[in-house]
Amino acid sequence: MSAASVATILDSVFMFLLMTGIGSTLEWAPFLAKFKRPGALIAAMVCQFLINPPAAYLISRALDLSPPFAVGMIVMCSCPGGAISNMLCLVVRADVDLSVAMTTASSVLSLGMMPLSLFLLLSVTGISSTIHVDYLGIGLASAVVVAGTFLGLYIRHRSERIAKYTSIVGAIAGVFIVIWSFLSNAASDAPIWDQESKVYLGAAIPPFIGAFSGFLLATALQLPKPSRIAITIETCMQNKLVALSIIHLTLSNKADADAAFTVPAFYAGTALTICLVVAVVGWKTGQTEAPAEYSVRQLISTYRADKAARNLLVLGEPVKHAAGGGEAEPAAPLSETVAPYLRHSPSV
Repeated sequence: MSAASVATILDSVFMFLLMTGIGSTLEWAPFLAKFKRPGALIAAMVCQFLINPPAAYLISRALDLSPPFAVGMIVMCSCPGGAISNMLCLVVRADVDLSVAMTTASSVLSLGMMPLSLFLLLSVTGISSTIHVDYLGIGLASAVVVAGTFLGLYIRHRSERIAKYTSIVGAIAGVFIVIWSFLSNAASDAPIWDQESKVYLGAAIPPFIGAFSGFLLATALQLPKPSRIAITIETCMQNKLVALSIIHLTLSNKADADAAFTVPAFYAGTALTICLVVAVVGWKTGQTEAPAEYSVRQLISTYRADKAARNLLVLGEPVKHAAGGGEAEPAAPLSETVAPYLRHSPSV
């Protein structure tokens, strides 16, 4: 067996573990609750799948980026959102249920939209004619994404306890993917710290476009301010780990894959910075439910309590083991559960 075949198998295995872990963290209750009034979800999905990928292609053409970097940008901007956006929204008390719903929706829709975007923006535009794009690898990546996601969803449906361990395994696989990609890039002829300035500029622009378009659409729909912050954060940040896995499976030439690594790495840093600024500005200007006068220490303290409370909630479902053997009332939405705690939280 050749080294390339071994690498493909390892890429597929770790991507499968990653996607199973992601699938086991998806929550259907917030998604279904928000789907009753789907305007916010639709706005976020428009940004993530109809604005971000074409914008990545146009930026790569405008800056005349070489094919490996163009592929890296298109792959990065075609990926679903990640869990970091959920964590930020919970910390600053943006619309957490909407954030979780958007991550779930983008993860499910990406099963079809991601391979479609890659085909249209790599093949139809002619980029694949100047670089060897492994369409079998794209097909394999799509199959792994679908299989891993649905296995994770099934595990969560069957057992919350097993799903918790599955998500940990997925996180470990994600860390391995990042380390493997970084070491491979560092040893290549195109390390991340030795690129043209236009490559860094190209990787930094899409997060701004995602955040700006998300905020504009949310504002146009006159959504509540916490929902606007949640959408802005969600549409700014795509899942870097998924992008790295797909790049390895899509670009069969190792040198091309190593070069393309620069885009998701720099993109992720820029997106995280933007999201942190949006979260803090939203908190301090009263656009989230977190009191603006709170210190960072108070905010983190209440975040820990809220996270523990969220882990105990089964949103929209009867609480198990109710007193007297019957079913208790359905759990309240997180926003209703957290609000009283915020109003009466002691100073820390």
